[in-house]
Amino acid sequence: MHWYWAPILDKEVEFNPELAAEMVRRNTMTTGIGGQINRHCNVPAGMVFLTRINFGLAGLFAGLRAKGPWRAIVTEYVDGAPPSTELGRLSAASTKSGEPI
Repeated sequence: MHWYWAPILDKEVEFNPELAAEMVRRNTMTTGIGGQINRHCNVPAGMVFLTRINFGLAGLFAGLRAKGPWRAIVTEYVDGAPPSTELGRLSAASTKSGEPI
């Protein structure tokens, strides 16, 4: 699962086709140590959809070459940290006033 969460482990990550391909490759391995680990994982049915969403988002972000402070963005939602991007600040401001931007 490391490859799903790698973008939030670093301060800033740029998605690119190579990263997206590596995410898919590592999480669908059938040989080597990765394959051995994958064979012993019991993935709940609901996680299948989460996996597809993660692959889809990685592909979309790669196509956009999306670069950002993903860890800080996640921290906003998980820990209630202040916004770390201009878009986050605009969103927070509009939420506080109750009016759209």
